[in-house]
Amino acid sequence: MKAIIFILLICTSFLKAQLSSFEMDMAPEDIEPSYDYIIGLIIEEDKYTFLANTNCEHNSISCLAFCQIDKAGKLINLKKYSFDLPISSNSNLNFIKNHDGTYTIAANLYKDDYIRYPVLIKLDQNGDSLWTRNYKTGNPLIDNIVGLEAISNGDYLMVSYGFTQTAGDIGLLRIDSIGNLKWVKSAG
Repeated sequence: MKAIIFILLICTSFLKAQLSSFEMDMAPEDIEPSYDYIIGLIIEEDKYTFLANTNCEHNSISCLAFCQIDKAGKLINLKKYSFDLPISSNSNLNFIKNHDGTYTIAANLYKDDYIRYPVLIKLDQNGDSLWTRNYKTGNPLIDNIVGLEAISNGDYLMVSYGFTQTAGDIGLLRIDSIGNLKWVKSAG
């Protein structure tokens, strides 16, 4: 356990240094990822790929940044995605690499504290969006995605929970390989 914590601290320190170095190379009006909000990290053979919470359009819109740096810390790729609603991009965001080299992000769009919409984003190997889908399950008690897993046939399972001032629930959403909602189950 201590070894895992030590490795995570080293990775965090490394990424802080790398982000600082490529932030300084970017124009001030451009995207400015914050190492305080690195969301998901995928260590690949030749690069590090991660998501960061960031700002778009001079800090007025919350965005996600897809970043890739090589093993020497040089910025390879940087893409940003903005949404009509605020996105939860801290603990309730999931980022995975698929078997075909593409990436998938599961997050939550927030209309207010009790109205949330799960969103699934499929990216190609370079971070370009292949598709984005929002899911309105009709049950606000399960519209807070906290887990994402790709299964062998290309479908996705998203684990969720939700709450209102008086109730809570957990749920499971199954999504096909092109983003269509197949079914929703809740455990009330």
